[in-house]
Amino acid sequence: MGSPRAARFKTYERLKTILDRQGDKRDLFFTDQRITDIRAAMQDIYDHPLFQSATDILNRHLRISVNDQDLVDLLLDLRSNARLAMIQAQDRPHQPMRIICSMGLTNTGAQP
Repeated sequence: MGSPRAARFKTYERLKTILDRQGDKRDLFFTDQRITDIRAAMQDIYDHPLFQSATDILNRHLRISVNDQDLVDLLLDLRSNARLAMIQAQDRPHQPMRIICSMGLTNTGAQP
């Protein structure tokens, strides 16, 4: 995960602290789905390198001591827009191919 001063390390540790502090308590802002999303973001941070833009954004927010709620919102937004970690195509679950467009071309037999 790199240096303890790196954005990746700090963010991961901060998320771990947030989840530990939250424990089993659930409220309007920390639902089971949100906890699951935070854990998925933590796994992405742990397993994959961050995009440079995500690192810059996180460094900026960590430097100004953003509150926990805003940090979680930022991370989940980056993750949902695929701007958090460099996840390779082979790391993603396989999705079956599907036809998105079909053009019916036929030869009418007319020769110029």
